[in-house]
Amino acid sequence: MTKGKEKVSVPASMRNFSVDTIANILASGGGIVNKYGDLIIKLRKGLISKRVEEYVVEFGIIRMVSGVDIFFAVRTNEGVTPYLTALLRKVRDDKVVIEWHCHENKFKDLCRETIKILKRGLRNFKPSASIKRSLPEVVAKYRVSDAYSSKLDGFAEVTLANAVLEYPLAFTSEMRVGDVKNVEALLEDLGKKLGKGRYIVTLSGGRWRFIIGFDTERKIFTPSFISWETNERLLGKEALKRFMSVPDDTIIRMLVFKVPEHYS
Repeated sequence: MTKGKEKVSVPASMRNFSVDTIANILASGGGIVNKYGDLIIKLRKGLISKRVEEYVVEFGIIRMVSGVDIFFAVRTNEGVTPYLTALLRKVRDDKVVIEWHCHENKFKDLCRETIKILKRGLRNFKPSASIKRSLPEVVAKYRVSDAYSSKLDGFAEVTLANAVLEYPLAFTSEMRVGDVKNVEALLEDLGKKLGKGRYIVTLSGGRWRFIIGFDTERKIFTPSFISWETNERLLGKEALKRFMSVPDDTIIRMLVFKVPEHYS
């Protein structure tokens, strides 16, 4: 396993760091961030080899009082594998300490390259910098339907750990509520990332859970909002409206489950 620690000068406050900020930092460091928000890294295999391997990397953050924790995971045919954690801790207004830990030996070269990109980006990043990441073109808009009402009731009652036993986990990420309030764009994005099919998305923040069942081919979705603090149980447009009232800077955990084809 590879570990490291280094002090880096940064020209921007860490207070408002978000997933988009990290994307801009990675782009400032020479990284390629595609329209789905993935980091694309190309590595040459060997010193004299002409073969180049491309990696698709997902990243997310957890904001702490003292800084930011950044998590990187690579997508392969075997699934999504976390391979790097980078901790950014503020020292002074213009300096942070970056401490990293590579978790997978087989991805050590990818880990080193990611760290290089991140450190260059921290040094070069300007608060006004912004990368253009166009959302996938929406061919047909999603419409609200009650098709998944019964399935969402089940997700309100069970723990997410038990849900994994019944539905394969297809994708997971950390983000802010403000990053996913455009629900149709989120569903289009996930459809492009995961392929055709039926899915259930859970967005959990503390004592509430926003759940979406959707079908990428029929272009329908069923939203549900459950709060154990206020005893709210809302479905359809009322659930959507309630989710829109959650503060944008709320940190949430997103899980996406694949609905098996044989399920009715």
